[in-house]
Amino acid sequence: MNKCNTVIFDLDGTLMNTLPDIAASVNHALSTLNLPLAYLLGSTDTILPYTKQYLSIILVGAPWMIGSFVLNNQLRYQGSAHYGMVGIISGAILNIALDPLFIFALDMGVAGAGLATVISQFV
Repeated sequence: MNKCNTVIFDLDGTLMNTLPDIAASVNHALSTLNLPLAYLLGSTDTILPYTKQYLSIILVGAPWMIGSFVLNNQLRYQGSAHYGMVGIISGAILNIALDPLFIFALDMGVAGAGLATVISQFV
């Protein structure tokens, strides 16, 4: 039984060590495909500049967002759904508070919305 646990631990350790590399590779690939990705998501020529601004911020924060989702699912899997829910709700409230601050007060526009989303995912 110890041998089986060791193998599972090694697989988990390997996966957790390679996850940032995979996320960085996906981030780089999506950054180079920013324009086609914008059209794939339904952007029109009218809103394309805003879409590109938002995507450029969101794609930089994508590895951390992926990590947040993975950790939240691990909490729920281990029976601590309450803690996962608190994390999601606190991130959502922080995003609600930061959006008007970055968009209007700091005059960042759509890039401010993306930055607020990425910052709120760190919670």
